[in-house]
Amino acid sequence: MRRRIVGALAAALVLAATPLPAHAAPGDPAPGWPTQRSGGTWSAAVSQSGRVHTVAHPVPGEGYEVLSLGSTYNGTWPVPTEIPGYGGSVRAGSGAYGIAVSSGPDSSLVSREFVGGRWTAPETIGELDHATSFVTTTDGDAVVVWRAPDGLMAGLHPRGGTWTTLPVTGVPENGYFAATINDAGKVTVVWAEATGTTTQAVRRTVLRPGATTWTAPQTLGTVSPTGGAPRIVSDGQGRETITAGDKLWRQQTTSSTPSYAFAVGRDAELAAGTTHTRVVWPYRNGRYLSVRTRHFTQTSTTQGWGPTTTVWATTFPTTVPVRCREHINLGLGMAPAGRSYVALGVVADSSSTACSGNKARLVTLDRTSTPLNDVAIGGYFNGTGFGVTVNARGPVAVSHQADGADNGWGDTNYLQFFSR
Repeated sequence: MRRRIVGALAAALVLAATPLPAHAAPGDPAPGWPTQRSGGTWSAAVSQSGRVHTVAHPVPGEGYEVLSLGSTYNGTWPVPTEIPGYGGSVRAGSGAYGIAVSSGPDSSLVSREFVGGRWTAPETIGELDHATSFVTTTDGDAVVVWRAPDGLMAGLHPRGGTWTTLPVTGVPENGYFAATINDAGKVTVVWAEATGTTTQAVRRTVLRPGATTWTAPQTLGTVSPTGGAPRIVSDGQGRETITAGDKLWRQQTTSSTPSYAFAVGRDAELAAGTTHTRVVWPYRNGRYLSVRTRHFTQTSTTQGWGPTTTVWATTFPTTVPVRCREHINLGLGMAPAGRSYVALGVVADSSSTACSGNKARLVTLDRTSTPLNDVAIGGYFNGTGFGVTVNARGPVAVSHQADGADNGWGDTNYLQFFSR
């Protein structure tokens, strides 16, 4: 799919042999980068050059709105481009490249690219029903998988090119799905479908570079129907890691079937770098809540998963009611060289003053899973999950809903930047 795939692979090999220099752990917001607020959630992406691209979503449930599409460099925000639509996401690639996908007022799915210092005119991808999974390669080649009125569709977009769409065969009409694309252009879709009242089968289908048909669905295993939604990432070597429910699967090579590796907790999150992959998940035992992780690393002589490590934990006093410690929401980002950033918030009943001490946090991990920093990033009640984006340069961008006192409407959604 990439015109410059040889160069991309060569760059990946250079990065593998010579890790990017480590930066200081994030702490205070970068000078001149104020916190951004929006009535709806944010999507952000940090490009390889450090430029940040953002999409500010409209307020949920209020119908037609205008999205705010912007880019910044060195802390200077230009006047954002306003685009009609209901919601959108943005991703980034090499250099200052960015690509945004949003749903228009006519139920179309459209994209815009950031090239030459500006956003291009919209390009229609297809007709949107609901639910999308949108990812890019290191360079900026994109895939978006969405539910159209006639079934699941996939759109492939080479950087600087146009969209090619085709149906995704073998996937049921309902249920969660996720997609990834590796730097060679291989697209993989994973999903979970019911096989009875007590299990779901986790399945996978692949579209090889240059192909127009998907492989027959492969069954990776089964999970509980109450398990978390599927997640999938590809590392810089093109190998996939998949979680669903309480299990994780990993590819040994880019062409092998992912094999079961170990158990994780529900609602696990994944992130990958050049030769690193990390999984994090919440754990709860009564008043004790924690975040656990395992980390895959590759050196010139060895590769494999490290042990399970607790990266954050707290025990709530008996005076704190159960409604103040219901669950942990997570977000995870990883720089190409492997440093990771875990955002977390303990979900609580936002109407209770007893929960006023709940704070969202950002924990920085080095490549051995050692915590380097742990900072509070604001109040957190009945909020949503976190978006965490980071690249070789630029800030760590963290988006989250600060509280749910007004059902998520109003100025409760934040985008924050942390220096490195």
